[in-house]
Amino acid sequence: MKKLMVLFISVLMLLFVTPGITAEHFVTCDPYEPEIGVTSFEVTLNGTQYSSPAVEKEGSIVLWFDLGTWWIPGSNTITAKAVNSWGISEASIPLVFTAAVPNAPANKSLVSEP
Repeated sequence: MKKLMVLFISVLMLLFVTPGITAEHFVTCDPYEPEIGVTSFEVTLNGTQYSSPAVEKEGSIVLWFDLGTWWIPGSNTITAKAVNSWGISEASIPLVFTAAVPNAPANKSLVSEP
């Protein structure tokens, strides 16, 4: 459970550092040791379940879920479960985040370079 907590912190940091979510944004978690045998993750985003393969990063196993086009503008809720040959973990604590598309540019004008 603690290992999936970074999932929430990572997404929150990602949202505050960048202006919006694009296909370049991923949900991740604390790394699992390879001995635990995590093979995939069950990710639930806004009530829809997706399967995401476990990814090796720097010798550990992590969730690396591409938000891609799965998110919607406005409020989004995501949870994850780790899967190995013994079964499925409990769901992580839900992360609720807001994905906002920027407003249209306002007060446009013509200027000339000096």
